[in-house]
Amino acid sequence: MLIIPTTKEVMDDFLLKKITEKEILDRTPHGVKYDSIYLCSALVLPEYRGKGLAKQMVTDAIQSIMNQHSIKSLFVWSFSIEGKKLANAVAKEFNLPLFEKPV
Repeated sequence: MLIIPTTKEVMDDFLLKKITEKEILDRTPHGVKYDSIYLCSALVLPEYRGKGLAKQMVTDAIQSIMNQHSIKSLFVWSFSIEGKKLANAVAKEFNLPLFEKPV
C-alpha cells in the first residue's frame, strides 16, 4: 500500500494533468500541514483478496495521518475496478470527497 499526503495545490495540478505522478512527490512540500491524500496503490495477493485487508490498512494509515493533518480530500488514478471500489469505500468511511484523474 502506498498513500501520499500532500496539498490541495499539488492534487489540483495532478488532476489537471499539469504534473506527473512522480512530480506529486517532488512537489509535495516538507514540514507543512497536508490537506489531501493521494491513494496511489494497494496490492493484495490473490489468496487474500476480498477479506478487507487493503481497506483496513488504508484506513489505519489515513487515520494516523489525520491525527496530525486536517485532511479534506482524497484523490486517485485508478486502473482497476477493484482499485476504484477501494478508493470509494475509503472515501465513504471518512466522509471525504474523492477526486479521480481520468485514465
